[in-house]
Amino acid sequence: MRLGVLDIGSNTVHLLVADAHPGGRPLATTSDKSVLRLMRYLTPDGSISREGAEAIVAAVRQAKAVAEEEGVVELLATATSAMREATNGGDIIARVEDALGQPL
Repeated sequence: MRLGVLDIGSNTVHLLVADAHPGGRPLATTSDKSVLRLMRYLTPDGSISREGAEAIVAAVRQAKAVAEEEGVVELLATATSAMREATNGGDIIARVEDALGQPL
């Protein structure tokens, strides 16, 4: 089974794809990173700027495309606390979930 883990972090959006079989170790097959550096998009009011939100969504779409190309059957996606705790984090998470077609 081909699995994917998508880590939407403060510095990168990182997709790791692995082949996994019951009783065996997962074997990493693909790693795709987009540099994000989320801190540069934080505004004084604690929100992520529009430009930052667009960068996050674009990186997520790129990762999803790679996951599809790699035949990922199950994708686990997580997001950094900086995104979750931003004053507009709920809106950005909704946009990310829409781009992924699944919840974070």
